[in-house]
Amino acid sequence: MAADGWEVIARVEGIVVPAAPGAVVRDPRLDPLDLRGRLSSVALTVTDGHGAPVEGARVSWRSAGQGACLKGLAVPSGACTLRAVGPALDLVVFAPGRRSVERRGVSGAVAAVLEPGP
Repeated sequence: MAADGWEVIARVEGIVVPAAPGAVVRDPRLDPLDLRGRLSSVALTVTDGHGAPVEGARVSWRSAGQGACLKGLAVPSGACTLRAVGPALDLVVFAPGRRSVERRGVSGAVAAVLEPGP
């Protein structure tokens, strides 16, 4: 992990990224770079038992089986995309007045249905 808290997953020296918005960088040294086994992405949907988005829903996640979770990202519209280093994620979805849902080792599309809590 770098001193600024970011984890370096690949390094290619000497790549210049223009500051212009929308600029495209094409460099042949980037062509063999394949991060598919090193990063994961989860498209999460959070609904109630009737399929409606859950007000106040939040999600905490981490790379599967790794250390501390990233804390409570809001899921205001009932959907979000999560990314982490590693092939899969562990996540906990929660909301006030609802039972939390835990999923381990997930990737791709994940649905969490939050039922009313006790």
